[in-house]
Amino acid sequence: MPASDTFQQTLLLVDDEENVLNALRRLFHGADYQVVTANSGEKALEMMEEYSPELVISDVRMPGMNGVELLSIIAAKYPDTERVLLTGYSDIELTIEAINVGGISQYIQKPWNDEKLLSLVEKTLSYLDLKEHNERLQDTVRSQNKQLKTFNQQLEEKVAKGTLALTATNRKLAKSSEDLKASYHNFVELFLSLMKSRLGHFYQDDDQASRLASAIGRSLGVGSDELQALHFAAKLRHIGMLELEDEIITTPYDQLSVVQQQQLKLYPIISYDLLCSQPFLSEASDIILTHTERLDGKGFPNKLMADEISFPAKILAVVNDYLALVNGATMAEPLTSGDALNMIYQRVDTHYAEAVVAALFYLVENDRHTVNESRIETSQLDPGMILSRDFHNANGGLLLAKGSKLNASMITRIRDIERTVDESLSLYIHNYK
Repeated sequence: MPASDTFQQTLLLVDDEENVLNALRRLFHGADYQVVTANSGEKALEMMEEYSPELVISDVRMPGMNGVELLSIIAAKYPDTERVLLTGYSDIELTIEAINVGGISQYIQKPWNDEKLLSLVEKTLSYLDLKEHNERLQDTVRSQNKQLKTFNQQLEEKVAKGTLALTATNRKLAKSSEDLKASYHNFVELFLSLMKSRLGHFYQDDDQASRLASAIGRSLGVGSDELQALHFAAKLRHIGMLELEDEIITTPYDQLSVVQQQQLKLYPIISYDLLCSQPFLSEASDIILTHTERLDGKGFPNKLMADEISFPAKILAVVNDYLALVNGATMAEPLTSGDALNMIYQRVDTHYAEAVVAALFYLVENDRHTVNESRIETSQLDPGMILSRDFHNANGGLLLAKGSKLNASMITRIRDIERTVDESLSLYIHNYK
């Protein structure tokens, strides 16, 4: 990269049509990152050597070297460079090839939406900046681990000599250990804060996931070290979704396109890559990588079979899918806890371990934190019923908040709305024994 007084990220735009490049230049004019262009795949590779860009956006169809070939070469030679494909509606086969061969992380369809493209670039470059910060943090942790190892060796020498007094060295060891724990805590909190600000409501369940997974693990005799790893895995399993488009993480899975579903299925791998280098998260990252596998070998990303999946990963698989069903991440209509449990039970021995499902059933039925609710039609509403979830209009606006106690006037208004939109509505109501 050319010399500069301050570091500046670089975006490389590749397209054989000059009018497209001009339009892209205008779109990114005034950005706080450097923008360079190339009108062919061959020229783009020269620009890679000169500028080492952090992000490349390439058209798919170009004479000579096409976008898939270009991004495949970049993936092999510059694996840290993020790759985005600019593609037309008719290029779905090339797009899928680019995902599988070129290792693209995102794609944008022509004609692009200016706001969406700007947002994609800003979020991608922000992620890369975060990744660099993460690497610096890893260096700090490795340094502290090395220091801690040295202190432990000193302590063992003192034990061998029979001098286990609380010396200045021991106090320094204790302080170093506390500093290391603080670094770990700060690392986890950094990622959790990013997840809460970036991910949609489908995936704001880290506390609930950790509580359920840990409780199931304890009831089934999981050891303390594995419980700690399971806790972190439940909290951070969705961290890889920070790389995905907003549309993918705000749309239920069954409403995504085939390509979008393939992209979503990359999140365990991305999460693993982000976390596996952290010594205190290595076991958690292994759990995250395998929690979307199935007992029958039809899961993802590696199609592992029953005995190849760790028991903590089997626990997280059940908890993850249960929460996705009740939160609406799987289907457009969120399920009640009872319906979600029934669906989970139907998949015992193909998807899930029977002992884990049985533990989840017991926990949900006896857990004071779990809502006992029913989903009912408007014709079944009666005064005095209490909403267990927020009730929104078709545009997502809040009409009645969770905890609202229905009266005759509210019920009449809800039924009027149903007639206006000409669509059957349902609400979630608390069940009380």
